[in-house]
Amino acid sequence: MNTINIELLLPFLIPCLIAVCYAMMRSPKVWLGISILCLPLFLQLSGEGLSVTELVFGVFYTIPVVIWIVWTWATTNTNLIRWWGDFFIFLFLALSILNLLVAVLNDVDPISWLSEWSLFFLLLYYFPLREVFGRSERDFKQMLTVSAVSGLLMALSSLYMYKQKMSMGFAFAYQVWSSRSVLLGPVFLLVIFIALVMLFHSNFRGKLLLTGLIVVNSLALFLTFTRTLWISFFLCLPIIMMQLRPRQNLKLMVTMVGMAGLASAGMYVYNPRLTTIVSRVVQNRFLSSTQLSGGDGSFETRLVEAKSAITLIKRYPLGGSGLRKQFLSWTFTDNYHGYHSFVHIGYVGLVYKLGFPTAIIFFICIGLFFVRAFVTYWKTRNFSNRSVTKAVSIGIAAFMPSLLIILFMAGFFDERYGEIMFAFVFACTSITYELAMRAPTELQTIQ
Repeated sequence: MNTINIELLLPFLIPCLIAVCYAMMRSPKVWLGISILCLPLFLQLSGEGLSVTELVFGVFYTIPVVIWIVWTWATTNTNLIRWWGDFFIFLFLALSILNLLVAVLNDVDPISWLSEWSLFFLLLYYFPLREVFGRSERDFKQMLTVSAVSGLLMALSSLYMYKQKMSMGFAFAYQVWSSRSVLLGPVFLLVIFIALVMLFHSNFRGKLLLTGLIVVNSLALFLTFTRTLWISFFLCLPIIMMQLRPRQNLKLMVTMVGMAGLASAGMYVYNPRLTTIVSRVVQNRFLSSTQLSGGDGSFETRLVEAKSAITLIKRYPLGGSGLRKQFLSWTFTDNYHGYHSFVHIGYVGLVYKLGFPTAIIFFICIGLFFVRAFVTYWKTRNFSNRSVTKAVSIGIAAFMPSLLIILFMAGFFDERYGEIMFAFVFACTSITYELAMRAPTELQTIQ
């Protein structure tokens, strides 16, 4: 859906925003549920500049969560800062405000700076998700169910957009590749990891629903033609397999091979020529990875881009250059010099914009949640197979190394989906850890 069509909904979105703020006070679950279900629309908005639609959705997602934080601190005895990971999130947000001065001194428009800085507020969703859905496994299941529906809608939307582009009569390999949508690839990978483990911890009805979820997201992930995500899946799959029994691992392998075979056969029957082209695209994508020079323009662009950003980092190592500060770099894929502020290598991009001290704080935060995810992974190894806590802890632990890999190849910190994913992954990590620590005996006997 484009911006023009969405703006027709503005008379309905504004009252909806007011209703969400009211629901936030009266029923936080309703507020969070609506926010999660609206993510497929919010994450795929890509208007030029700061459109009215993006402004409305920005307010829709940032203002209520800030109000919730202030309201919770002011009216309840809830301790939101329970460990160092929580502390570093707030510290990062506080220090990032100082970046405005740096950006203004580097001739960045304050409104433009604010539009990117406000994305950091999406991190705060970690706290209400943890507090509202972390009270019991029943509450946690509700969050996972709503999130699964949202993830399914994202995948279906991505597939629909790809189909629409392909219906224009594309017939060449480069057109098949250029029709892809890579924006939500990490989301699809996260959904697959969690749903794959849940598949072995659910009843028959749940298995059917989860299988459909996995199939749709796998197809959407495949059509991103993103090698980093494909490789990350297979590199991290052993983390899941170590927590499954030998028989379950055999079923997993047979199921994966069978699904891949059926999908290939179905595609060939549906459109043999298109299947041949897609196979050629996949082959070329992997072959280009073996050529660090002259073969993979995308990879070379990232290296040149990072080199340009690192030059500026050396100039301003402490305060950075400021959010939305543009720099000149060469793009191999389009063969031109251009100014842009986006750096595909996320670690470099964050340091370039915020400087080493502030960026390192967030890196430490990610590291702390990474360690906690694997601590929970180990603590839940003997829990019942019907334990949601165990299933999600395995899926999150499998995704964590993928996240560190993805940050090398994608500007995760600059994207709204990246901040939302941080909030969701952090919330799942904390919820599973606290549930595991709170009542280990009860969880080990769940039937």
